[in-house]
Amino acid sequence: MSVLEIVLTALSGALICMVAMAIVIIHVVTNALTKKVVNYEVLNEFAPKNPIVFLGDSLTDLYPVHEFIHDDRIINRGISNETTYDIENRLKDIAALSPSCVILLCGINDFLRLKGVKKPKAVAERVIVVAKKLAENCEDVRVVSLYPINKGKTKLSPFYLRKTSNEKIRATNALLESLCEVNGFKFINLNPLLRDEEGNLKDEFTFEGLHLNLTGYKFLTPYFEKEIESVKKE
Repeated sequence: MSVLEIVLTALSGALICMVAMAIVIIHVVTNALTKKVVNYEVLNEFAPKNPIVFLGDSLTDLYPVHEFIHDDRIINRGISNETTYDIENRLKDIAALSPSCVILLCGINDFLRLKGVKKPKAVAERVIVVAKKLAENCEDVRVVSLYPINKGKTKLSPFYLRKTSNEKIRATNALLESLCEVNGFKFINLNPLLRDEEGNLKDEFTFEGLHLNLTGYKFLTPYFEKEIESVKKE
């Protein structure tokens, strides 16, 4: 074999290994997410009556809300990596809980995971679609703003956050606020609280530019506590 043939063979082998690894990773992640949905179905049997449900993607999933807010009516139904379509597909399990309130945070993965370039209007409308379907079984649906991002946090941040920007997120939030007002949903705008002077997610609140760390969640907890308190008074 020539040197060129050897190099091409080696590259082909490496490519095959990379594809195989990608397939395995996707399979593992998919199985893990599916298992979590099934686990939530089991946990629903032991859920409190008329719970306050935190619903969303990884930004909800990673929030240790029970450690921060000691209210036994709260349950977390966040699943990492989910788009608005994924959340919509499991709303029957949320409806089965007969929640007194749903605090909904989703939309960022529509930018990051769905094919093609997603515009703020499309993402905002998708969030409202989910909120409307929730409202069919819950009188109190509250929509949380999309959080800011920080593309400068790590060297990899610009790559996996390339499909969105803080400008798009702010535009989405502005549309969400208007749509919430029209449709009778309370809009909880936490985005400005998390931004630095340049409009990015503050360094101290994130470990990779997208997800909050415990410092970030601790900072937001008093604002969520106020929401919980208002549910109690109603």
